[in-house]
Amino acid sequence: MEKAGYLSNFSYIFIPFSIKQEKDFIKFNNDLSANCMWMPVNDEIRYLHKYVSDRLVNEYKSNKNLFHYRLSESVSDFTDIYLNNRCYQTAPKKFNDITTTFDFTISDVQLFSFNTSICIMAFQLQFENNDPLYIAAAQYYLRKIDVEHIRVKTDNGDFVSHSFIELSKSILGNLTDIYSLDFFFYASTKNERANFFTYIDLPKKENYNEELFHLKWCYNDHFTYDSNCLEKDSVNYVANSNTIWGISPSAAVCIINRCDKNRQFIENTFQHNVQNHYLFTYILLLHQKYMLYLFLTKISIDIDDDLNLLENYKRRLYEFNTKYLFSRISEVPQYQRFYEKVMESFSIKEMFADVQEPLSRLAEIQRQVNEEQRQKRDHNINTALTALSLLTIFSAITDALGITANLGWLIPPLWSKIIQLTIGSIVIILSVAILFRLFSLKNKR
Repeated sequence: MEKAGYLSNFSYIFIPFSIKQEKDFIKFNNDLSANCMWMPVNDEIRYLHKYVSDRLVNEYKSNKNLFHYRLSESVSDFTDIYLNNRCYQTAPKKFNDITTTFDFTISDVQLFSFNTSICIMAFQLQFENNDPLYIAAAQYYLRKIDVEHIRVKTDNGDFVSHSFIELSKSILGNLTDIYSLDFFFYASTKNERANFFTYIDLPKKENYNEELFHLKWCYNDHFTYDSNCLEKDSVNYVANSNTIWGISPSAAVCIINRCDKNRQFIENTFQHNVQNHYLFTYILLLHQKYMLYLFLTKISIDIDDDLNLLENYKRRLYEFNTKYLFSRISEVPQYQRFYEKVMESFSIKEMFADVQEPLSRLAEIQRQVNEEQRQKRDHNINTALTALSLLTIFSAITDALGITANLGWLIPPLWSKIIQLTIGSIVIILSVAILFRLFSLKNKR
């Protein structure tokens, strides 16, 4: 008999958006906290994700880098979204050559708000059919987040239809306009594609390569699995004899086999871990990916010509690197391994190298600016030295003539004139030589 509350499958679909003004982070979260629909969540991550919690979780709101909320079940009193008790469905689609709808419930909605201005809304779905190919086909359509609409029957018997982006905006209400929230900021309209994180309990079999192929890429039954194909951008790995993971840039999938030996652990512990610790790990990596997308798409194309923009870019990239990019997140091997596999699939390191590229231009611009400033200082110094040298010449000539003029009582006037001319000539020659040397040094620079 299946334990009450145990889910044989669930999937999270993720809706990212950005707050236009990064400085509005605290105000945005204050408004969320004051909204009766959003309940703050205290994440249990201090042991399993010690390296992360010290940087993200802080008791003082002004220093907090992450806020986490869960949508109240009373949300249906204010919006058209229903949790747990209503069946949602897609428009009729072809599956195994039969026209059908893909039916599911929305059992939970969570919101993760990072102070980088990136937020991620996570809808938890439970499909009524546990067939992995059915779930993969449903995700193929649902991940087209702005194109595919889902419908649900309201209390008066009418159907209402929304896309997930429309549902997200409906839940956030006027905050969408107040803070100019930009959903899927890195993608053009109608081309947005959402990520999935899926858990499914399946009977034991030799391998799940075909199921993982469809689930981790969110492919429907029109995509034929080829056992000889090399999926270089994805990975499957066995966590233990009853757990296997499939990971791609599109999705992460956990297939579990319950049996009498592990049933209690899976129903009481492992599913909780997937819904909390593994989900949190995946959220961290999605945030890294979306933030790198933000750097790549939101930085002005003219940034190379603006030193201030480059300096701001450098500051934000440094803060992101120190606060949110982690090599290790846990001493627990299974979480660390999952983190590394997803990071590799998302190509986080390669993307980070791309966003660092403008900083090489910053260094070159700074070198050019420093060189121009040095040349300007040298020019000013040379000009001052030239003026000083000219004053010295006039002063030397005047002093020499004055001295020789006062020797008239000691030597004949003719000799006094000769001495004056000789000294004046020597001073002039030396002064000209000095000026020539100064101009020569200036031209060399």
